[in-house]
Amino acid sequence: MNILLFEDRTNSARIGEKILESEGHYVKHCRTCGDIIDAMDAGEKYDRYILDLNVSALGLKDTEAQKTEGGLLTGWVILIHRIYPKDENALEKAIIFSDYANDLRDYIDYPRANKNEKEYFALLDKRGAIIHKSEGYGKLLEVLASDIIKKGIESY
Repeated sequence: MNILLFEDRTNSARIGEKILESEGHYVKHCRTCGDIIDAMDAGEKYDRYILDLNVSALGLKDTEAQKTEGGLLTGWVILIHRIYPKDENALEKAIIFSDYANDLRDYIDYPRANKNEKEYFALLDKRGAIIHKSEGYGKLLEVLASDIIKKGIESY
């Protein structure tokens, strides 16, 4: 699979890249909002998006940056406002893998989240694609494998 990994911490990204590449996946690592915006604008297609949440909002439009809760939910904002508009299947492909997964759950339960965000969150949650990093890379690989089985191996 062709995977876009959005992670600003170098050590976490290296571990993720090594694990995913050892499973035969190609990984495009994006460290910043600018990196991911450039990757999406380049038009390359990705089979999966693995997104950390707590990343600097630098590079986002002011209106988008305001929605990140001070950077805490940047990965979510990137998914909804930058990836999804360019890939209509992004919600079926996205995996949130972050120490801040519970903060996203809290945000969705709070009245600030709009109806669309609640629906998008429910789609990811139903797939088990909102993973706290404490669950480990094994859980991440489990979700990837489950997605492959559901979609069919031949499509990858």
